[in-house]
Amino acid sequence: DKDPSTEYAMVSAQLVLAMYESRGNLDKVAELSDLYASKNLGGAKGGEELSSRFKDLKYGALFEKAKILFEEGKYLESAAEYERIVDENPQFEKIHLALYNAGIAYERMKYYDSAMRLYNRLFKEYNKTDEAVDALFRVGLNAEKFFDFSVAISSYMQIHDSKQPQFMRYENKTEALRRAALIEKITHNTKEAARLFERYDKEHGSMPDAPDMLFEAGLAYESLGNY
Repeated sequence: DKDPSTEYAMVSAQLVLAMYESRGNLDKVAELSDLYASKNLGGAKGGEELSSRFKDLKYGALFEKAKILFEEGKYLESAAEYERIVDENPQFEKIHLALYNAGIAYERMKYYDSAMRLYNRLFKEYNKTDEAVDALFRVGLNAEKFFDFSVAISSYMQIHDSKQPQFMRYENKTEALRRAALIEKITHNTKEAARLFERYDKEHGSMPDAPDMLFEAGLAYESLGNY
């Protein structure tokens, strides 16, 4: 405090933060990181870089706190911490994970509107990430719950048909097509259901349920009088 411009003050601050971090006092790490960032420790030379480092420490601590709250089943508190990170520091390197994890936490509490809001934002702003693809899949699942079938089908087909790498490696890519076909079936859009069931068999013939999908296609075509 007396002479924040010295290298000693800078080193002391880092040691204090390391101590609180080792004790698991993440709130204190966040609080002190904010304080130290405002004091221009070490003087002008390197001060901006150090301030940025303190900012990273603060939001890293808050991210870890949110993770611990989630693991303890405190989903609303966890979601609030993740959203705090998103609101306060849009440049945070794990912001896509903060959005995704907050959405999962809200979903666990059946706060589906809040989850959908975050999933849609994640996909819109960070759609190059693997989490964004799963967020879009979850948009589809939640849309199904509330009978918003057009949104569900649109989400599933976007996942299935995209050739971008993050979509191509997504584990539920074929499941997205299957779900879209089943929705078309239960909403009596028989022609489209038949087309998607047949497409599933053609494109994913090695899947264990491919014969079932082909059978569904046959039933659909038969009901249309297309033998």
